[in-house]
Amino acid sequence: MRTLILVTVCAGVLALSGMSEAAQISSAPIFGGHFQSRAECVILNFGTRPVAATVKILNDNGQTAATSSCDGSLEAGEFCSVVAAVTSQNPLASIHNMNSYSCVATAPSTGTLRGALVIYEEVYDSDWDIYNLQPMRSAPLQ
Repeated sequence: MRTLILVTVCAGVLALSGMSEAAQISSAPIFGGHFQSRAECVILNFGTRPVAATVKILNDNGQTAATSSCDGSLEAGEFCSVVAAVTSQNPLASIHNMNSYSCVATAPSTGTLRGALVIYEEVYDSDWDIYNLQPMRSAPLQ
């Protein structure tokens, strides 16, 4: 009888608890101007178990500029990143009109995830006659 009561109580608790909610970490919005060309969001699983995570870069309108599911599961010690082009919504805008970007990482648990959003600028290297990406701004995911 005790076993039946215990099983009934456990089943009731599980039925009432429903699905668990996903956790999120995100960055503050940072701005990319006309000279910046890319926004990259990188997360790291520093835990010992795999984590299923999704990473998104959002623009200042809250629309998804880029997304990645990290190829399913992010193994322990692995990185996952997503890159979006930094664009001006108004091509006739002044040089002072910049767009903001933010990053959101979603997982069942974010306790072992760390990350950052970085805005890059293409910088010309006259010695090598090539353009390099130089990080200009960053914001941590918290």
